[in-house]
Amino acid sequence: MIAPVVAGLLWRFLLIDNIGIVNQVLFRVGLLDSPGDIGWLSDPDIVLWSVAIPDIWLTTSFMTLILFAGLQNVPGDVLEAARLDGARFPTLLVRIIVPLLRPVIAVALIVRGIDAAKAFDIILIQTGGGPQNASQTLSLLIHQTMVRYGDPGQASAMGTVYLLAMMLVAGLAVWFIWRPGAES
Repeated sequence: MIAPVVAGLLWRFLLIDNIGIVNQVLFRVGLLDSPGDIGWLSDPDIVLWSVAIPDIWLTTSFMTLILFAGLQNVPGDVLEAARLDGARFPTLLVRIIVPLLRPVIAVALIVRGIDAAKAFDIILIQTGGGPQNASQTLSLLIHQTMVRYGDPGQASAMGTVYLLAMMLVAGLAVWFIWRPGAES
């Protein structure tokens, strides 16, 4: 339940190049020769992973709660009947639990996908889209087009196309994952 700005500042402090806690711990354990060996937020090859970690860390608990709520709605008598018929856990998971959780998984993936696609504040706080635009997302580009370059028309058009693309992806996720009305 931490605000994304606070999480971005926290992880920026943890991953900053020479004085970051992560590099200091890796140096003290002996995995690095010096605390500045890994430039988490300044190396274009790994910066996208470095800004993804706080976003994943921030939303894992929410996704866990959604899936746990879905698991609470799986009928116990169905699982018990399958166990009485000799089904073991892998079979229960693949043939009963996951198919019953399809709507919940679809909603969770759509919510998380849209949330990840609009990642803005954590990246803005940590890197501002750099180095060399390696961590720039479309939402950050739309923001920069409006604020830095002062072009509201192009930013609005980019935002509209982005919205349509997200709606298409969400529709495909519902169609392929949830399959509303499908009996099997």
